[in-house]
Amino acid sequence: MMKEYIVSIKIGNYKTSAWVVGFDKRFHGEVLKLRWDYRSEQQLYTVVYADGAGNFSNEPLGEPVFGFIRKIDELRCDGKACKALTAFIKSLYVRMLKYNDILKVDGKGCTNFYLCVTYPSNWTKKEGQDYAYFLNDALKPFGVEITWVINESIAAYANYYLQDISLRNVDKCVLLIDYGPTAINYTVMHCGIVVPELSWSDYSLGASNIEKIILADYSKQEEFQKVYQKTMDKLRCDALESVNILSELLFEIKKEKEFSVEVERYPDLMLHLNLIERHDILVRSDPNWRRDKMTYLFDYECNMDEVLNDYKAELLQSFRNISKKISHFGGLQADSVVLYGGGTLMPWVKSIVMDGFATKKVFMCDPMPEARGGALYAREKLLNVVKY
Repeated sequence: MMKEYIVSIKIGNYKTSAWVVGFDKRFHGEVLKLRWDYRSEQQLYTVVYADGAGNFSNEPLGEPVFGFIRKIDELRCDGKACKALTAFIKSLYVRMLKYNDILKVDGKGCTNFYLCVTYPSNWTKKEGQDYAYFLNDALKPFGVEITWVINESIAAYANYYLQDISLRNVDKCVLLIDYGPTAINYTVMHCGIVVPELSWSDYSLGASNIEKIILADYSKQEEFQKVYQKTMDKLRCDALESVNILSELLFEIKKEKEFSVEVERYPDLMLHLNLIERHDILVRSDPNWRRDKMTYLFDYECNMDEVLNDYKAELLQSFRNISKKISHFGGLQADSVVLYGGGTLMPWVKSIVMDGFATKKVFMCDPMPEARGGALYAREKLLNVVKY
C-alpha cells in the first residue's frame, strides 16, 4: 500500500492527541479524532481501567490507572504501569482507525501512513528510542511500527518554526517552556540548535502541584474528613480497598480545572464526585443507597486564584531566576518564548512568563503542538528539508 501520510502521536500523562499530514505540502494537516464525544473528540484522556483481575481496558469500569508515561527503565519496575501503557497504545491505535477514514489498512498490517511518536523533553534520545521499542512491542499484533521518535521540544519548535516563515530570520534565540504535570522543562534553541547548557528541568513546580494544592485546601475541611472516612469504610466493606481515593480525587480536580477554563468559568472550580457510585457494583441492590447517596459526595468549590497565590509567586521567582541564567550565558536573550504543555491552560501563565522574562513575545501554542509539530518535523525530515 502506498504511503500518503504521516501520523504523529503525543501521549501525555493527562491527555493524548494525534495529528496527520500528507507528503503534499498543500495538505497542511489535521487533528485526528480519538473518541466520540459531544464536547471534545480531538483529545483522549491518558487513562485505562483495571478490573481488579489483571485486565485493563478503555471502558470506564473499574479503577482508573493514569500517570504511566515514564522512562522505560522505571516503567518496567511497575507491572501495573507496563500493562496500562500496553493496553492504552493498543486502544489508541484502534480508535485512530475507527474514527478517521483518511487512515487505511489492508488487514495485513500495511498502511497508507507512517507512524511517529514524541517523547518528553527531558528524556535522552536513547530513552526516547527505548520508549518507541516498548510501544512497537505492544503494536506487534497490528503489524505496524513507529518509524520516527521525536523529542517534544523539537516537535514544539517545529510547530512554531515551520508554520511562520517570517520568524526564521528574526527569532534566533527561542526559549521553549514545556509546562507539564511532573516538571517544567526548558529548552533554548539558538539559530535552530539546542543549547545543552541551557536545557534543564524543574521538578519542584510542575503543573500537578496545582491539583495537589487544591486538594490540600479541601482536605482541611471537616466535611472532607467525614466523606473520606465514610467512603473508605464502604470500599473496604465491599472488598474495594485497592481504590486510591486521593489519586482519583486529584484526577477529577485536574479535569474540573481544565473544564473551568474551557467554559470560561475560571477561577471558580466545582468538584462533585461520588466514588462509591462509580465503583461499587452493589449500590443498585443496596436498599440504603438512595438514602445515603449524598453522604458519600465529595462536594467542594474554591477560587483557584486565591488558593494558588503562593504557588504563582514561586513560579514567577523561578522564571526570573531562569531569565538571569540565560542572560549570563554568553549574553543570550530569548527573542521569543514558546509555551506549551497542559499547565499553559491556566489564564495567568502568560502574564507571569511576560513578567519573568521581560518580553512581549510570548507564543501560546495550541492544545496539541507536540503532535502537530512532530508530524510536520517528520515530513520535513523525510523530504530532507530541516537540519535541526
